[in-house]
Amino acid sequence: MKGKTLVLVGYMGSGKSYVGKRLAKQLGIPFVDLDDLIVKDQGCPITKIFETKGQDAFREIEHRLLIEQLSKAEPAVLATGGGAPCFMGNMDLIKSQSFSVFLDADIPVLAKRLETEIDKRPILHGQTRETLPGFIEAKMRERRPFYELADCTISIYRLSQNPVASIAELYLSWSAEN
Repeated sequence: MKGKTLVLVGYMGSGKSYVGKRLAKQLGIPFVDLDDLIVKDQGCPITKIFETKGQDAFREIEHRLLIEQLSKAEPAVLATGGGAPCFMGNMDLIKSQSFSVFLDADIPVLAKRLETEIDKRPILHGQTRETLPGFIEAKMRERRPFYELADCTISIYRLSQNPVASIAELYLSWSAEN
């Protein structure tokens, strides 16, 4: 499986890290969180990067680290940040160099998961519990076209079987063909 990365995309709170860690364990390959790579590279939290350098600089850092991660020889499960696929041609890059999965989640589920994280996520600053669902809905309208370019879409809230097993099976099938 040399260099065959499995990339998870989707809105924040969709379960990319949760599912990704379990996928990596099942597949016996490392799990990498792109946001964690950014924090390590910059030596500060993402909120600080947004505050001091701005979103454009953050997206450039994110793009550079995505390129670095996808160019590694060893396979991994990579969880992207929610906006990563939507900027700087990142989804085209992901599609050309990996197997990608869009973790789709309903807006009420996302809002419930994110309501306690408003202060921790720069994109959500200024939102309230009441405004959050509408904000998420608007952002999803912008981002869904990018997410839907993924090789497959998994609604982890509607599957009767284990989504980790389903994604692992799809990845292994893709890996064998590529």
